[in-house]
Amino acid sequence: MGKGSERKTRHTLLKEHDSPLVQLPEVEDGFIIEWMNEVGWYQVGMSGLIPIIWTELNSWATMTGTNVTPSESILIMNLSKAYVGQFNQSDDRNTPAPFSDVQINQEQLGNKLKAILRNQSANRPKK
Repeated sequence: MGKGSERKTRHTLLKEHDSPLVQLPEVEDGFIIEWMNEVGWYQVGMSGLIPIIWTELNSWATMTGTNVTPSESILIMNLSKAYVGQFNQSDDRNTPAPFSDVQINQEQLGNKLKAILRNQSANRPKK
Protein backbone atom coordinates (compact mmCIF):
# COMPACT_ATOMS: atom_id res chain seq x y z
CA MET A 1 0.00 0.00 0.00
CA GLY A 2 1.47 3.30 -1.05
CA LYS A 3 2.09 6.17 1.27
CA GLY A 4 -1.00 8.30 1.71
CA SER A 5 -3.37 5.73 0.20
CA GLU A 6 -6.50 4.90 2.14
CA ARG A 7 -6.88 1.42 3.65
CA LYS A 8 -10.10 -0.30 2.63
CA THR A 9 -11.81 -3.26 4.20
CA ARG A 10 -12.32 -6.45 2.19
CA HIS A 11 -16.05 -5.75 2.28
CA THR A 12 -15.54 -2.28 0.78
CA LEU A 13 -13.31 -3.66 -1.98
CA LEU A 14 -15.79 -6.41 -2.85
CA LYS A 15 -18.66 -3.91 -2.84
CA GLU A 16 -16.75 -1.57 -5.18
CA HIS A 17 -16.40 -4.46 -7.65
CA ASP A 18 -20.09 -5.47 -7.38
CA SER A 19 -19.13 -8.87 -6.00
CA PRO A 20 -22.03 -11.25 -5.31
CA LEU A 21 -20.26 -12.12 -2.06
CA VAL A 22 -21.62 -8.97 -0.42
CA GLN A 23 -25.22 -9.45 -1.52
CA LEU A 24 -26.99 -10.69 1.58
CA PRO A 25 -30.69 -11.44 1.71
CA GLU A 26 -33.09 -8.78 2.97
CA VAL A 27 -33.71 -9.05 6.71
CA GLU A 28 -35.96 -7.03 8.99
CA ASP A 29 -33.15 -5.90 11.30
CA GLY A 30 -30.61 -5.39 8.50
CA PHE A 31 -28.64 -2.91 10.59
CA ILE A 32 -27.06 -5.87 12.43
CA ILE A 33 -25.42 -6.99 9.18
CA GLU A 34 -24.19 -3.43 8.59
CA TRP A 35 -22.77 -3.38 12.11
CA MET A 36 -21.06 -6.73 11.51
CA ASN A 37 -19.42 -5.33 8.39
CA GLU A 38 -18.19 -2.34 10.42
CA VAL A 39 -17.02 -4.28 13.47
CA GLY A 40 -15.64 -7.15 11.40
CA TRP A 41 -16.82 -10.72 11.30
CA TYR A 42 -13.60 -11.98 12.93
CA GLN A 43 -10.20 -11.06 14.30
CA VAL A 44 -6.87 -12.63 13.50
CA GLY A 45 -5.31 -14.54 16.37
CA MET A 46 -1.96 -16.29 16.68
CA SER A 47 -3.34 -19.48 15.13
CA GLY A 48 -5.76 -18.01 12.60
CA LEU A 49 -9.21 -16.48 12.65
CA ILE A 50 -10.95 -16.00 15.98
CA PRO A 51 -14.35 -14.52 16.83
CA ILE A 52 -14.39 -10.87 17.80
CA ILE A 53 -13.99 -10.27 21.52
CA TRP A 54 -16.12 -8.18 23.85
CA THR A 55 -13.52 -5.43 24.21
CA GLU A 56 -13.35 -5.07 20.42
CA LEU A 57 -17.13 -4.76 20.19
CA ASN A 58 -17.14 -2.24 23.04
CA SER A 59 -14.36 -0.22 21.39
CA TRP A 60 -16.27 -0.10 18.10
CA ALA A 61 -19.49 0.97 19.83
CA THR A 62 -17.68 3.66 21.82
CA MET A 63 -15.70 5.02 18.86
CA THR A 64 -18.73 5.15 16.54
CA GLY A 65 -21.20 6.32 19.17
CA THR A 66 -23.42 3.32 18.42
CA ASN A 67 -25.87 2.36 21.16
CA VAL A 68 -25.83 -1.44 21.16
CA THR A 69 -28.26 -3.26 23.45
CA PRO A 70 -27.12 -6.32 25.41
CA SER A 71 -29.18 -8.65 23.18
CA GLU A 72 -27.74 -7.05 20.02
CA SER A 73 -24.24 -7.50 21.47
CA ILE A 74 -24.91 -11.17 22.09
CA LEU A 75 -26.24 -11.57 18.54
CA ILE A 76 -23.13 -9.91 17.09
CA MET A 77 -20.88 -12.18 19.15
CA ASN A 78 -22.86 -15.26 18.07
CA LEU A 79 -22.69 -14.25 14.40
CA SER A 80 -18.93 -13.84 14.68
CA LYS A 81 -18.58 -17.25 16.34
CA ALA A 82 -20.72 -18.85 13.64
CA TYR A 83 -18.67 -17.22 10.86
CA VAL A 84 -15.36 -18.37 12.34
CA GLY A 85 -16.79 -21.83 13.00
CA GLN A 86 -17.89 -22.16 9.37
CA PHE A 87 -14.55 -20.82 8.18
CA ASN A 88 -12.68 -23.42 10.24
CA GLN A 89 -14.96 -26.22 9.01
CA SER A 90 -14.17 -25.14 5.47
CA ASP A 91 -10.84 -26.98 5.61
CA ASP A 92 -12.89 -29.91 4.32
CA ARG A 93 -13.05 -29.61 0.52
CA ASN A 94 -16.76 -30.48 0.62
CA THR A 95 -17.62 -27.61 2.96
CA PRO A 96 -17.86 -24.16 1.36
CA ALA A 97 -16.07 -21.28 3.04
CA PRO A 98 -18.39 -18.56 4.40
CA PHE A 99 -17.11 -16.15 1.76
CA SER A 100 -17.13 -18.57 -1.20
CA ASP A 101 -19.12 -18.07 -4.38
CA VAL A 102 -21.56 -20.96 -3.98
CA GLN A 103 -25.15 -21.05 -5.16
CA ILE A 104 -27.34 -20.14 -2.20
CA ASN A 105 -31.10 -20.22 -2.02
CA GLN A 106 -31.50 -16.55 -1.05
CA GLU A 107 -35.15 -16.95 -0.08
CA GLN A 108 -34.44 -19.90 2.24
CA LEU A 109 -31.44 -18.13 3.77
CA GLY A 110 -33.46 -14.93 4.16
CA ASN A 111 -36.22 -16.84 5.95
CA LYS A 112 -33.71 -18.41 8.33
CA LEU A 113 -32.09 -15.04 9.09
CA LYS A 114 -35.50 -13.44 9.61
CA ALA A 115 -36.43 -16.20 12.05
CA ILE A 116 -33.18 -15.73 13.99
CA LEU A 117 -33.59 -11.96 14.13
CA ARG A 118 -37.28 -12.23 14.99
CA ASN A 119 -36.40 -14.58 17.86
CA GLN A 120 -33.65 -12.21 18.97
CA SER A 121 -36.08 -9.26 18.87
CA ALA A 122 -38.71 -11.19 20.80
CA ASN A 123 -36.18 -11.91 23.56
CA ARG A 124 -35.01 -8.28 23.73
CA PRO A 125 -36.03 -6.56 26.96
CA LYS A 126 -38.84 -4.05 26.48
CA LYS A 127 -37.95 -0.42 27.17
